[in-house]
Amino acid sequence: MKRIYAFLVLLLTSNLFAQSNDLLNSYLAHIAAANLSLKQNNLQEAKIWLLKTPVSFRGWEWDLLNSISDQSIKSFSVDEYDTPTKITYSNDGRIIAIGTTNGNIYLLNASTFEKIYSTHIHQGVIYDIKFSETGEEVYTCSSDTTLVKYNLLQKKVIWSAFTETIGKASIDINYINNAVLFGSFNKKDEKTNGVVSIFDAQKGRKLWSTDYGGEEITSVRFRKDGKYFAFGTTNGQIPIWDFGIKQRVRNFDFSDLFNNSVINDLAFSPNGLMLSVVSSNSFGRIWDLQSGKILRELVGHSQPILSTTFNNDGTKLFTADQTGSIFMWNVSTGQLLNKYFGHKEKITSTDFSPTEDFLISASDDKSVRLWNAKSGSEFTNSSMLSAKNNVFALNKNSTLVVTNGNESSITVWDAKNGSPIKNFSGFTNDLLSADISDDDSLIVGCSSTNSVRIWKTKNGEIFNDYTGISENAISCDFHPAGKMITAASTEGAVYIWDISKNTPIAKLAVSSIPTSVKFSPDGKYLSAGCADGKLFIWSTAKFQKTFEKQAHSKMIYQINFSSDSKKIMTSSDDKTSKIHEAENGKLALELKGHRDKVLCGSFSNDNTRVATGSADNIVKIWDLKNKECVLSLNDFSAPVLHVKFSADNQKLYVTTVGGKIRVYNRTKSLLKF
Repeated sequence: MKRIYAFLVLLLTSNLFAQSNDLLNSYLAHIAAANLSLKQNNLQEAKIWLLKTPVSFRGWEWDLLNSISDQSIKSFSVDEYDTPTKITYSNDGRIIAIGTTNGNIYLLNASTFEKIYSTHIHQGVIYDIKFSETGEEVYTCSSDTTLVKYNLLQKKVIWSAFTETIGKASIDINYINNAVLFGSFNKKDEKTNGVVSIFDAQKGRKLWSTDYGGEEITSVRFRKDGKYFAFGTTNGQIPIWDFGIKQRVRNFDFSDLFNNSVINDLAFSPNGLMLSVVSSNSFGRIWDLQSGKILRELVGHSQPILSTTFNNDGTKLFTADQTGSIFMWNVSTGQLLNKYFGHKEKITSTDFSPTEDFLISASDDKSVRLWNAKSGSEFTNSSMLSAKNNVFALNKNSTLVVTNGNESSITVWDAKNGSPIKNFSGFTNDLLSADISDDDSLIVGCSSTNSVRIWKTKNGEIFNDYTGISENAISCDFHPAGKMITAASTEGAVYIWDISKNTPIAKLAVSSIPTSVKFSPDGKYLSAGCADGKLFIWSTAKFQKTFEKQAHSKMIYQINFSSDSKKIMTSSDDKTSKIHEAENGKLALELKGHRDKVLCGSFSNDNTRVATGSADNIVKIWDLKNKECVLSLNDFSAPVLHVKFSADNQKLYVTTVGGKIRVYNRTKSLLKF
């Protein structure tokens, strides 16, 4: 009877294990599919994959992908049978105006996203809408072939002008010249004829007009100073005109690419020196107006790009496409900084707040959304960040970050928003390693000058220099109690000093060059990973060696403890990371999957996940309970040097060769108004 009972228990356990394994495989497959869908800008498909994942396995990676799938801060939906077509901010940034397919205008409070009121002024689709300088009026153009100036306070039409066109239209306002620029097309003798006109903004009189060949005019824009205006056509041409003499002075085009180079939108940079143009061939370009040269090719969209907008200082550019995705670009480098998801259908219009770092967008999904335009652009101040960014120290509470600054300086950053707090002189050579004391008062650093130094975080003053190392110091760390520091030297030794007395406590010999040294969070252990792949751990009570083991066949690049000090992770040249028991060195888990050397690793603060970064330019997230890689982040074009989870497990910081730093947010950042 006992044998039968044991057999039944074994059978049941096997079935449960098989079911659990099937669910895990299902979860991994769905996460991979959702991640791929987001890479391809397919939001709807990503959401479907995420919703189908087994709930019991959902963790850090699921939260991350789910938060990426809708990064909008606020949203507003128009009436059920209406759709927003164009959206714009008032000059003071307080009001948002929306034009719709049914000829309606909606006004929103820009802070609360609440509707102020709506009105019907056109008998057709509103193609474009712009505010007057005071914000008391809006100018609109419509499929009913009229151009209208409407007073929002008096709630009446000031003037209405017949445009003599039949097609989709675009307008822009120049306050200096008191002019409305209009572009569209009509039919003459059954042939398409592009039309560009200028109207008096006060009275609505047509001041000037020109026919422009056999192509439709798709978008028109004034430069801020009113000296030039530009427009796009359906055959990929972007003529630049001098407003004063009404003559074309330059022409840009997309004709060198391929068919379907319809120009959908264009935008002058705030300083007027550049022009951003996007087209239906999924490419964007930034031109230098003076030289006529292409400054940046914006490659990354997979579908027609329908809108482009600069931020207020012209450092970032936003492009939106037919999939409902918004891309943020670094204007000076052309680097893609971030992707924004949330819209379910194509985005038809975007605008940037003149007073805040907010972007608004309108979509065929009947919604208007608000976005935090700072998201994804943390740690991008080039004057404070060195391209040799081999240092990334995060303090205990994840409020401060220390990195290399330019010209061998040290930069302290606000970890929450990625803005620099201070920059001060370091060594004569580059900083190789750094750490922040648990009370945030001190920063320890070392360099190839064979010296170790502590600075005061508050003002960057030197607190003390620690000498005695005969060769280069390449790694350093604070004891959590703040009384000791340790440093690794290429002479094959690990040093420990008393901070306040500036006296050596111990010198510990190792088998080769120690490449990384760390105190455990509870302060009981000191560990070193070495160039020959060996791992050493000492008790900090008397610095007696607890164990020494051959952890890897090749160099260990970095070691890190779990938050409970029970585990230690080693990252190695042998393409693996390993997790060991801190007490006895026993191997707990080997992480295989990277195609090149693993340069770094980090435990999440709850010890359920680890992240690893590799020279294969990939970050992997691992589930420690199920011993599986649950997410691969291949957003990088250079080897990954550091991965660090924030103390609250909400963020993952990633740094790469070349000084790039990226922040992944597990939950959507909601701003308070």
